[in-house]
Amino acid sequence: MRHRGYALFGCALAVCGCANGAPDAGGEGNKSGNEKTGLSILAAVEADSEIDLAAVQYRIDRVACTEGETFEPLSRDVRAELQPMNLSGGIPGLQNGSLDGASQRQFADHFEVVPPGCYDVVATPLAADATQSADCGAAQRNNVQVRDGETTEIVLLSQCIGPEVGALDAVVAFNQPPQLLDLTFAPSKFIASGSTVRVCAVVSDPNGDQLEFEWAQISGEGGETTPPGEGGEITPAGEPGASGAGEGGEVAPTGPAGESGERAKGERAKDGEEAGGAARIETAGSPDANTGCVDISPDAAGNYRFEVRIYDMLRDANQNLVRFETWHANNGSPNVSNDSLRFPIYAVGQAGEPEPQPEPQPEPQPVEEPAGEPGREPKPQQQQ
Repeated sequence: MRHRGYALFGCALAVCGCANGAPDAGGEGNKSGNEKTGLSILAAVEADSEIDLAAVQYRIDRVACTEGETFEPLSRDVRAELQPMNLSGGIPGLQNGSLDGASQRQFADHFEVVPPGCYDVVATPLAADATQSADCGAAQRNNVQVRDGETTEIVLLSQCIGPEVGALDAVVAFNQPPQLLDLTFAPSKFIASGSTVRVCAVVSDPNGDQLEFEWAQISGEGGETTPPGEGGEITPAGEPGASGAGEGGEVAPTGPAGESGERAKGERAKDGEEAGGAARIETAGSPDANTGCVDISPDAAGNYRFEVRIYDMLRDANQNLVRFETWHANNGSPNVSNDSLRFPIYAVGQAGEPEPQPEPQPEPQPVEEPAGEPGREPKPQQQQ
């Protein structure tokens, strides 16, 4: 994190020179005339080599040492370039005080002769174009007292920003598709037409994910089919009877292994369709979250083909359960994650059940010869 501030006051240490006697509060005491003294200002910079620092602008303003004191106003603005060396902590008086013994810092220095009194000092770092630095904040020390005949030294520390830094933590989790373990038929996959068989798929997911079952008729006697995505019973695992019926008929276009993620074409019958060869598929109660069951009822005798497809689920950013392969597709990685199996059911015609009869076709009507035109006599036939 980069800390930036233009009025960030650094720590300051005042180091006074030798003093003979105690001066008065005003700093001018018993002296008379134009006594002068010195103010030495050292501005050190906590910075790296990539900051926009070129010089320091000093501002010195005289202020009252005590309330009501009168003095001649004094204000000075002085620019000081950076020193060609670094300020180290090995200088007596600074080491283990303002500066650590092993430290190295850029710095600027200014010495100013001023009348005794009190002063506010501000050191503002400048960029190469003489504008205020955007990387280093100003340092300030108020009410610095200067005594007659002495030099008052102060150290100002300007705080600069450091280089920006962050971190990226990339965790890769591996997902495996669900695996179909068993498919059961009760009472049997051979049933009388018009009756019902319960089909249950037993599934295991290597990652323990929630599952969703999709059941669909692929073909049947009579060949009534619909394109993929227009039917099929979707059964959320562990939620008996909560069929989504494909959420508006939408079925993800994923397919069994070896078909490049696409289903065989032309292969889904509408759920509950009454046409010959269609079968009703209704969600049935499931004993556990890893088992999905449906009741299948063929309406007529014939050979029927169905498919069960199992998807593993995860929660998206909105905490909604979605299929893994849907999540992959939405995030630019269209990978499939499902298992499927196609299976037959045979519906046997019951005794006395009439065979399906073709629809009667309309008989052809005789074509009448056109009558003679009105107003004209028919031509007499010639005798032989």
